[in-house]
Amino acid sequence: MAIFLAVILFQATATSGAETSGVIAARLQDGREAISNSIPPVITNMVELALVVAKPVPQRLRVRLRGVVIPTGNRYIGLIDGDMGAIGVDMSPRSGRYPRGEILDIEGYVDTQSKSDVMIEKVTRVGPGIIPPPRQVGFDDIRSGAFEGQRATIAGVVRQIRSRFSAQEVTLFTGGKRLYVRMLPKAAQRVSIGDEISVTGFCYSKCHIVQHALHPVMLVMAADDVVVTRKMPDPFSLPTLSFDRPNLFCRDPVNRYGVRIRGTVTYGVQGNAFWIRDGLAGINVRSSSLEKLEPGDVVDVFGFIASVGYSLAIEDAMFRKTGRVPPPGPVKIDSIPDAVQHDADLVQIEGRLSEGLVVQGGVQWMVDNGSNSFLVVLAQTAPGPLPGEWRAGSQIRVTGVCRVDPPEFFSRHEGEQSIKMNILMRGPQDLTVLKPAPWWTPGRVAQALVLMVGLLSLLIMAFVVVVRLKLRRQANERKQAEAEFAAVLSERNRIAREIHDTLAQGLSAISVNLELARHRLPEDSAALKPLERAQGLARTNLADARSTIWSMSSQALETGDLASALEGIIKSVPFDCRAKIELCVLGVRRRLSPVVENNVLRIGQEAVANAAKHADAARIEVVLEYGAALLRLKVADDGKGYDPATPRAGGGGFGLGGMRERAEAISGTLVIWSEPGKGTLVTFEVPI
Repeated sequence: MAIFLAVILFQATATSGAETSGVIAARLQDGREAISNSIPPVITNMVELALVVAKPVPQRLRVRLRGVVIPTGNRYIGLIDGDMGAIGVDMSPRSGRYPRGEILDIEGYVDTQSKSDVMIEKVTRVGPGIIPPPRQVGFDDIRSGAFEGQRATIAGVVRQIRSRFSAQEVTLFTGGKRLYVRMLPKAAQRVSIGDEISVTGFCYSKCHIVQHALHPVMLVMAADDVVVTRKMPDPFSLPTLSFDRPNLFCRDPVNRYGVRIRGTVTYGVQGNAFWIRDGLAGINVRSSSLEKLEPGDVVDVFGFIASVGYSLAIEDAMFRKTGRVPPPGPVKIDSIPDAVQHDADLVQIEGRLSEGLVVQGGVQWMVDNGSNSFLVVLAQTAPGPLPGEWRAGSQIRVTGVCRVDPPEFFSRHEGEQSIKMNILMRGPQDLTVLKPAPWWTPGRVAQALVLMVGLLSLLIMAFVVVVRLKLRRQANERKQAEAEFAAVLSERNRIAREIHDTLAQGLSAISVNLELARHRLPEDSAALKPLERAQGLARTNLADARSTIWSMSSQALETGDLASALEGIIKSVPFDCRAKIELCVLGVRRRLSPVVENNVLRIGQEAVANAAKHADAARIEVVLEYGAALLRLKVADDGKGYDPATPRAGGGGFGLGGMRERAEAISGTLVIWSEPGKGTLVTFEVPI
C-alpha cells in the first residue's frame, strides 16, 4: 500500500463551538515553538506534521494520525484532529474503499527531507464518526489564513470558468475580490457565468514562512458542495441598458450581477479589451476573447460593471457580433474637462508634437495644446519606421480613444494639471500633420553642434601632432645631450683610472720608502724630522688622490643600477667611520637616465660622506624610494647635528653647495634639516 501526501492544509477553526479561533491560534503557536525546539519522535496531529514538513530536518519520523473520511472518487480527505486541520491523501486501489464519515487510524513514517511524501504502513478502521460542519466565511477570512486547511462555505457570483489541467477553475467574485475556486468537472458543470452560488470546500493558499496568505484558493471536491442560489438566465436575453453612468451604477451598485449593453466598436485590442459607443458615450469592455473586432462592428456585450477613473468599464465580458455600420466619428475636444466628459470615447484633439519615446510594444509622444499636455500612445505589434514628418515641433491633429487617469492625491492648487489624459491611437492614420516642424529642429541644431565639435576636434588633433613633433625633437636633443654626458663621464672615469694607476700608486710607493728610511735612521738623526714631514705630505696627497678618484669614478653605474651603486659606495666609504650604515630600497627598481642617476648618486655620496666624517653618528640610514613619477633619496643620521644657519666650513668634496647645484641641474628638490644634538636628515626628490 503506497500513500503519499498530496496537499498540506493546516490552521485553526472552531468545532461545534468548543474552541474559538484565538484559542486554536494559541495552540498552533505553542505547537510551532515545540516543534522548532525539539522534533517529537512520533507525529500524532496535523500541526506537528505540517510544521515538520515546513521546517524539515534530515531524519525519518514515525506518523500516527486519526481522521474522518470524505470520499471523492479515488481521493480521500482525512480531517486529522478536526480542530487542527486537514490532510489530503491519494490511496491505491488495493487500499480498499472507506465510507463517508469513517474514522481511520493511519500509521507510517515521513521522510522530512522529501517534504511531502508520507509512507503509510497500516490503516485501521475505528468506526463511524462525525464530519465537522463547514464555517460560513468571507474573502477576508480566507485571505487572513485563519481558516487554512478547514472546510468553509462562501457565496459569490461566477465571473469566469477556465479549464486547468484535470480540474476547472472558477473565478468567484465575493466581497469585492476575486476568489479562485478549483473543482472537479462534474461540480463545474452545475454553474455558468453570472450564477450566484454557494460553495463548500477546503481553504488553502500559497504562503511564505510565517503563513501569510499570498494567493487564497478554495478546493471543492464534490458536486454536492456546489449550490446555485440564483441562476443566471441566458445573458443575451437580459434587457439592454444604455451607457448612462447613473443608469448602470444604480442597476448594480456593488458590481454583483452582470449587465447587458450594446454598441458600436471604436477601437479593439484582440484578446485584451475594446471600446464601444452607443450614441451617447463610450465605455471600455475588457474581455479575454481572441475574436478580432474592427471599428464599425456592432456587438452585444454581457459583463460586470467596474469603476475605472472617471468612467465605468465592463469586465469579464462575453460578446457577440450582431452587425456592422460605418465606423463612428470622433468627438472634438480641447481641454481636460472635455476629456473627463468623454472618457473612454473616441475623440479628436489638436496640439504641438513634443518629445517622443519608443517603449515596449509601441511609441509615446507628449503633445501640448497650449493649455494642457497629454500623452499620445501608438501600439505597434510589428515594429517599423514612422512617417518622417512626425517630428517634434509639428502641429498635429490626433484621433483616438480618450483615457483619463484621476490624480492620486487631490489638490485644489493643482486642479486640472494633476489629471493625466492619454489618447490611444488605433494606427498611424489617426495622426495628421497640420504644420510641419521648422527646419531648425533640435535634431538639426544638434547635428550642427556635432559638426562644429568635429572641426574643433580636427584642430585639436593638428595641434597635438605639432606638439608631439616638438616633443620628439626635444627628446632627440635630450638623448644627444645624454650621449655627450656619457662621453664626458667615460672620460672622467679614464682620468680617475690614470690617477689611480700613476699618481696614487707613486705616492703610495713614496710613503712606503719614506717609512723604511725613517726606521733605518737612528733616533737622534737630524734627518728624522724632515723624513716624517715628507711622509705626512705623501700620505695627505695620497688621501686627496683617493678622494678625487672616488668622486670622479662612476664605474658602479656602468655595471649596475643606482641602488647597487649606492650600496657599493656605502661598502667602500674611505673614511675612518664607526657608524653602522644601512640601505633600504622601496618600490620597483629600474634604470633611469644617466644624468639623473649620476647626480642622485653624487648627492647621496656627499651626504653619506658628510655624515661619516662630521656627524660622529652611531647609525646612518639611506632610503632610496622609486615612485610612479618621483624618485626620493633620504640620508639620516643620529649624530651631533649642526645649525644650518652657520654651516661647517670645509665640508669636503664639493660640499652642500655642490649638492644644491646638482639638484637644480636635474630640477630636483633638496631639503636639509638638522639641529645640534638631534642628527641630520637630507631629503632629495626628483621627477622621473
